[in-house]
Amino acid sequence: MNGFHVILKGYLAMAAGLAGDQWNEGDVSCSVVRRVMLPDAFFAFDGLLETFLTILDQMETYPEMIASETQHYLPFLMTTTVMMEAVKHGVGRETAHKAIKEHAVATVQDLRRGKIHHNNLIERLAEDARLGLSKVVLEGILKRGEQETGAADPQVDWFSSAVQALEEEFADALTYVPGAIL
Repeated sequence: MNGFHVILKGYLAMAAGLAGDQWNEGDVSCSVVRRVMLPDAFFAFDGLLETFLTILDQMETYPEMIASETQHYLPFLMTTTVMMEAVKHGVGRETAHKAIKEHAVATVQDLRRGKIHHNNLIERLAEDARLGLSKVVLEGILKRGEQETGAADPQVDWFSSAVQALEEEFADALTYVPGAIL
């Protein structure tokens, strides 16, 4: 164990000793632990906040990467909807499930082995006569999937407006620069 782990183990042992009623007993040994443990807990929390602020300050989003990931995974995510659409068109559930699973597994294997470089699951499903779904119908399902993000958009809008309100209320906080992560 390095020195940090020994110190941490000691603090944890002190904290464990304060569990239950001992915290309020007020004897000398308890007092010593409180004088060490409480300030260190605040230092630890301050360090967590500094780290959090540093991460937020350095965080970036890349819309192109998000779009690429969506194009890669969305066909897989929409397979349940594809199955339901096939059932609506008169295909048996088991038949639809088997066909979709075969093509999804084959697509994943081809992607992993480098045989293909883009997700072609929709093309494979459109060519499968067992499903009876055209490429136009399948692409329509993907378009709906891109638009149906549930509560994500309103949640992002609400959060953004809440942050803007805080920025306006505490304008001085915008100039705070977190310390380096140790």
